[in-house]
Amino acid sequence: MPVNFPATSPNPSGAAPTWARQGGAVVSSGFAMLDAELPGGGWPCNSLTELLQPQPSLCEWRLFSPALATLVASGGQILLVGPPKRPHALV
Repeated sequence: MPVNFPATSPNPSGAAPTWARQGGAVVSSGFAMLDAELPGGGWPCNSLTELLQPQPSLCEWRLFSPALATLVASGGQILLVGPPKRPHALV
């Protein structure tokens, strides 16, 4: 479902502004087209990432699970603060 941004939105594409694209470790999202739009080419490490969508808890885990699986497999730790639903394994 496309999101209609107000005409005054400074960045309707959702792409990060130039100042947000600087350095720092990232983890691939698992989706090449999304990585191309994310600052640094993936989800930023040591950062807070918030996913905003019209109706919460529909696609968050499908979107984040490739990166979360990569982090856990490499011994990384993940902190979820107030997720809309409990995480689950993709079948």
